[in-house]
Amino acid sequence: MWTTKLKLMHEDCHIVPRCKKFNVTSYAYPTGSYIEKGHHHVTGVHFLEGEEKNKKAFLRDLKRDKRIKQIEIYGDIYTYELDLGKKGEHVQLYYTPQIIFMKPVINSPEGFYQRIRGAHEFLPDVIHNSNKKIGHSFSIDFPRTSRKAKGRN
Repeated sequence: MWTTKLKLMHEDCHIVPRCKKFNVTSYAYPTGSYIEKGHHHVTGVHFLEGEEKNKKAFLRDLKRDKRIKQIEIYGDIYTYELDLGKKGEHVQLYYTPQIIFMKPVINSPEGFYQRIRGAHEFLPDVIHNSNKKIGHSFSIDFPRTSRKAKGRN
């Protein structure tokens, strides 16, 4: 298994610019992606951190985004469905079930960070596809291999 730390930035991000604008941090776990009627959709659960007035302003602004089709808010936790349209791109579209999120994705005023773990044959594809199709700027701490425990095959 390889462990990779990615720092990503893409122009059409729906979270990081709001984190910057409202001075909050949003910790996320991506929950899925699918295609319905030709539209790409991604879903996720987020945990907000920051001053109360800033968090409320962030959520009000996010609700106004026409790409957000569903949003549920429970205090500092929110879940949503984002409609990317027919040609929309998002790094989440390139995740595979073999990827493990070691920590929440961090969306902050400084950018988008994630630490993922997966077999060496899957991680390069995620990195390559999201960079080629979405145009992320990357900072990569890659690779680090895990060691097998003694007595295991």
